[in-house]
Amino acid sequence: MIAKIRFASVERLRKAAFSMLLLLASMAVPVFAHANSAIPAGKGSYQELVGLFDEFLAFREAADARADYSAAAVAGRRERMQQFQQRIDDMNVASWNRARQVDYLAVRSRLDQYDFTLQRLRPWARDPGFYVDEMLWVTFAELPLEGQELEEFLDEIRAIPALVEAARNQLDDVAADYADLAIHNLNHADGVGHGHPYREVPPAGVLGWYDDLLERAAAQPELLADIAAAPALVPATTLPAARASRIAANSGDAPSRLVNRSWSPPEMKIFSPVICQWSPAGVARVPMLERSEPAPGRE
Repeated sequence: MIAKIRFASVERLRKAAFSMLLLLASMAVPVFAHANSAIPAGKGSYQELVGLFDEFLAFREAADARADYSAAAVAGRRERMQQFQQRIDDMNVASWNRARQVDYLAVRSRLDQYDFTLQRLRPWARDPGFYVDEMLWVTFAELPLEGQELEEFLDEIRAIPALVEAARNQLDDVAADYADLAIHNLNHADGVGHGHPYREVPPAGVLGWYDDLLERAAAQPELLADIAAAPALVPATTLPAARASRIAANSGDAPSRLVNRSWSPPEMKIFSPVICQWSPAGVARVPMLERSEPAPGRE
């Protein structure tokens, strides 16, 4: 159930991305019109691009807040990303039609985006919301649950102590603006509620959603103990965030000045350099790749 909620949110982004891709594909200007653009003319087929993208999504989705973010693990992910990028550089894009070339650019942008996340954004070390958001999703479960959905729910709700411990160990470079936002979101609705179940009066932040879940657990009282234990642990995730905010307040610095700025402005282009040359906004979320058959879980 939790996975279905997440997927519904992704699907909305997916449709928006597809609309953008259709617009770009209809432009009269060739996709690789820039003078410095090099059209890959390797050996890879379009179906191999589809397979690569599926592999990447599985790799990316496994790296949630419960994953290992030790220096060795992150180095391993970066090495895997280099392998993905080498494979996509060997695609025979030059022989494809425009629609498939657009798909190539969109997939390439996703690879570059995640590579930038691993190298520069580093949310596991800089953003308490990386952990708080993971704790929020579990509260959207529709009770009562049974079977595999029940097992997944218990797995996630019982993983919260491990998430708190990971946050304490790994949040060592917190940006103060991220800290303020994470602390605010504990007790305040974000005013958007994207991907959240509808409530006439939105719950008051992450802790409010745990209260909402507790009320609904009356339909499945055997879950009450696990649910009730979680809210006391959630605020501990923001302790490194609170320290960052205090440092900012005591030093007189604006929160944003605590953000690590060891990278140069051009690196803000987190999408593929080719994408940035012909699309002012970059391509968004998930390209609608052609498939000979539906991918598992995406029928």
